[in-house]
Amino acid sequence: MVTGVNYKGYFNCVQKAAGVLAVQHTARPSYTSDIIQINSKSGLVGSNRNSAYAGSKFGGIGLTQSFALELIEDGIKVNAVCPGNFFDGPLWSDPENGLFVQYLRSGKVPGAKTIGDVRRAYEARIPWGEAARPPTS
Repeated sequence: MVTGVNYKGYFNCVQKAAGVLAVQHTARPSYTSDIIQINSKSGLVGSNRNSAYAGSKFGGIGLTQSFALELIEDGIKVNAVCPGNFFDGPLWSDPENGLFVQYLRSGKVPGAKTIGDVRRAYEARIPWGEAARPPTS
């Protein structure tokens, strides 16, 4: 399922969009466009116990690089952004099923005894020193 969305879905969307964008460029050669894939840090570095997701994201990076080479002649620039983790959202912080809880239970972080230990282990991997945060008003 995850590879179907992250790899095949991206491939199919670019194929359809590129056809339309190429026609626009042909009709007006000064017209250029961009396709930007929202990838993941997991597309750049392997992921322990998350191989299907990481593999699909690595595949997306390969597609992006190939599409960039193939579509530039049609005035289409193709790039990817690879954001890191948003630890305060439900994916990570849900107290029952969040990734912090799952990783603690599964022993994915050696030596972790609490959810806080798991969080600190992941925060320590971030060169900036802190995870992504929502904008404040």
